Amino acid sequence: MNKKNFPIFISLFIVSLFFTAVFYFGYRNLRANYGYYMASSFNHGEIKEELSNEDVEKLKSIEDIDLVGKMSLNPDNGKLADDLVVINYQDEAINKMREYSRLVEGRFAEKEDEIVLSESLVKKNKLKIGDKVELDLGKRFLDGEEIGPTSANTDREKFESQGLKSFTLVGVYGDVYNKYSKLSFALGLQDKMTTFRTFVKFHSFEEAYKNRDKIQNKINNTLGKNVNLEFS
Repeated sequence: MNKKNFPIFISLFIVSLFFTAVFYFGYRNLRANYGYYMASSFNHGEIKEELSNEDVEKLKSIEDIDLVGKMSLNPDNGKLADDLVVINYQDEAINKMREYSRLVEGRFAEKEDEIVLSESLVKKNKLKIGDKVELDLGKRFLDGEEIGPTSANTDREKFESQGLKSFTLVGVYGDVYNKYSKLSFALGLQDKMTTFRTFVKFHSFEEAYKNRDKIQNKINNTLGKNVNLEFS
């Protein structure tokens, strides 16, 4: 190489390296933001009214719909050592919808004796994927009155155990701990639920949204009642 051209080559190399780094980190940041958004917006729409498990099965017959999933509205109370744990539940269809999630390790529960725990709880108890975890399930009481699983944890409450349940740890979730309410969170699997939110995913969001009135009528006719489909 001509010595006179060497400084030009070095300059071009440095500029090229700079823009490569900019594009790489920009792409990484874009992917991270997209994944974060999709973790929260995993569905295409939600049926706002309360449905039964039988209603959900009927919805699966509609050809435009790919998946119909349920997320429980009745979490359980649990304790792991001294930590109060709120155990939420989703079904297999929600597992499939959540291609993007805040899982940092492992997977979602695929059986009812499997569980996902928040990262801080796993680290505190020195757990790892595949470990057996025994949660003490029960009810919480404050001044003799039962309180809900998501109520803030106070020193005055009493936890009444209803028995231990053994789970296999299959996933670790990006830290879900509320330091103000002193609650940790867990996620299990349930296919049959009493009360739940109903989410749908279409084969094509664009086509479904374009034909939303037609699909809304199909849903109402299939269920035999009027419900409201709210698109994401």
